[in-house]
Amino acid sequence: MDQAITNNLRPYRAMDPQVLDQNQVSAEGQSKPTIIKCFKCGWLGVTKVKNKIGKGTLCASLLLLVLFCPLFWLPCCLESCNDKVHFCQSCGIIVGAKFYKLC
Repeated sequence: MDQAITNNLRPYRAMDPQVLDQNQVSAEGQSKPTIIKCFKCGWLGVTKVKNKIGKGTLCASLLLLVLFCPLFWLPCCLESCNDKVHFCQSCGIIVGAKFYKLC
């Protein structure tokens, strides 16, 4: 009986950390900073993400311009409507992107 009680009182164990794939050289399709190994300089670390206005954002703006003119500028201001471009923090090369798609 005492052993059953002590088994239930084990300390909380956190889940094992995610294993890094050493071969991931692209952040293609990712919207948040991603751990990669740069294919140019070999740096291993987290990418720097910048938001850029792309074709999908402009299409959304044009659609709003036709449907409801006063809000045509809104997609250009919303981060969720912009393309995400990943850069290597060491050499600055583009290592991936996620493009905004209108549904």
